Amino acid sequence: MNLTLLVAALALGAPALKDPPKKQASILGEWVADQCTVGGKPIPLDGTAIGWTFSADGAVALVNNGRTLDTHHFLADTKASPATVDLNPQKPQECYLCTFKVEGDTLTLNVGWIGAGRPTAFECPAGSKCTLYVLKRVKKD
Repeated sequence: MNLTLLVAALALGAPALKDPPKKQASILGEWVADQCTVGGKPIPLDGTAIGWTFSADGAVALVNNGRTLDTHHFLADTKASPATVDLNPQKPQECYLCTFKVEGDTLTLNVGWIGAGRPTAFECPAGSKCTLYVLKRVKKD
């Protein structure tokens, strides 16, 4: 058998290289809501700057027009599919179970209400017990 044919046959039979898994972009940073849906009902933002700030020290703040409304600790798992984040994990009875994805400068965060469980999709149909945010990363000057 010709050596060229043998090499070609081996190359064709070799398994294809797999694309490396995509790394989940970081949830860390300051985000402002572009859209918000609560229990299936879209909420008009009308200039209201609702946002989330996730810090490297594990703190997260819910902010409205520059005023902090609530703060928690958070625990994110970017290896889960979809990625998850628990808000207030040190208090299981007060923990918000969430899913998230970061695509470029857009964070989609689905916050399950306390006791409702973790959302499994990035949707918030009528009657659901979650709040779905689509947020944009705040760019620092």
